[in-house]
Amino acid sequence: MNPIDVELERIDSNLMEIKRLEKVLIERKRKLIELKEKGKVGYDDLREFLCFKSLAYCCGIEKKCPNRDFVLKMLGISHEEYKRMKEEFDEIISRNVQRK
Repeated sequence: MNPIDVELERIDSNLMEIKRLEKVLIERKRKLIELKEKGKVGYDDLREFLCFKSLAYCCGIEKKCPNRDFVLKMLGISHEEYKRMKEEFDEIISRNVQRK
């Protein structure tokens, strides 16, 4: 394959990804507008913004995650509080695993 064809293919692939991301962003914006109109927002309303629908399954604070950070901010949970909660969750899991 010549370099021009390779570049054209790369551009087409990038354009498809941009279109996919545009759809994702439009849907996220629609959901955020719905939340704003609803007024009071709780954890159940925010779960859909998380990768696995639960803060329990989110990455630790040392990794960047705009979705997790958005939900934490909406809930008024600091990074320090979140880290403490994850540590408590780990302790619970450890205790239950050791019992088996």
